[in-house]
Amino acid sequence: MPRETYIDALKGLAILLVILAHALQRSLPDIQGNIYFNSIAAFHMPLFMFLSGYILYLNKAEYDLKWIWKKFLRLIVPFFTWTIIFYYAIDFNFTGLFSFVDYSGSLLDSILRTVMHPGNGLWFLWVLFIFYLIAAGASRSGRPCLFGLFILSTLAALAIIGFDLFGMYYIRFHIIFFVAGYAFSMLRVDKEIFLKSKLNSFGRKYYLALLPIDWSIALNYTDPAIGLLSKFFYGFAGISLTWISMSLVLPKIPKMQQLLSWIGGLTLEIYASHLLFLNTGFGTGYVKAISTSIIALLASLILIYSIKNVNILNIIFFGSRTR
Repeated sequence: MPRETYIDALKGLAILLVILAHALQRSLPDIQGNIYFNSIAAFHMPLFMFLSGYILYLNKAEYDLKWIWKKFLRLIVPFFTWTIIFYYAIDFNFTGLFSFVDYSGSLLDSILRTVMHPGNGLWFLWVLFIFYLIAAGASRSGRPCLFGLFILSTLAALAIIGFDLFGMYYIRFHIIFFVAGYAFSMLRVDKEIFLKSKLNSFGRKYYLALLPIDWSIALNYTDPAIGLLSKFFYGFAGISLTWISMSLVLPKIPKMQQLLSWIGGLTLEIYASHLLFLNTGFGTGYVKAISTSIIALLASLILIYSIKNVNILNIIFFGSRTR
């Protein structure tokens, strides 16, 4: 199976899990104690970060200013565009936004609030762009070991003083999955390079030494009920089980692979647009969650292809040009 197709299929599965988790969140009264929601939430965004790091190494791009600008257009422009959309859409009941985000005050207030607290919007795009900046800086510095130590030391220091603005919690928590995906990709594609690279010694000496301190402090500020080891164990366990199970299942069901790969090619677009349709289901409980997931996916695809037909809209909404 071509690796690119397989990775797209995993991305497709991950975005379907994101939709389902959001639908469950809005359909069930006691969501924090729900085993299905907790199981999905434990690994679906770590899986996205892992795959993003994996793909970054596969692409082997030249991390120059042109590359950074391209990532800015692809990630940060949609981040702000959809913040504005959510501001005007929040009062529509079918979105389901009103109970989960804060867009009170003026539009400028909402934009500034979302920049300071990216969880109020499409935080994944914001955090991924920062990871790309770190990767670009590390590769261009010529000394990735020292640069990486500086980044991790800075994150640890910010955690100690309780700094949690501009998505710092998301950055601290997800960086391990992003780097793990990058390292795993290097190991599979270029094993000799991986074994001889500074990334290997860097991880041994600094990464594992500094980040647990940072994570433990971060969790004390956000979710002390969940232990450090269990939180990361479930994240990596979910990634591993998904990778292994899909590698066994997808070759036997080509049509499923093809469908998931097609969906995986639209993950950013679906991630952004499905949030407008999370109160569209019928019934109650799990019936509502499943019906909401299906309707949100279909409505998102209709909206996506309507936008993609107009190049300027495609750039503004999704940061890409119409092909």
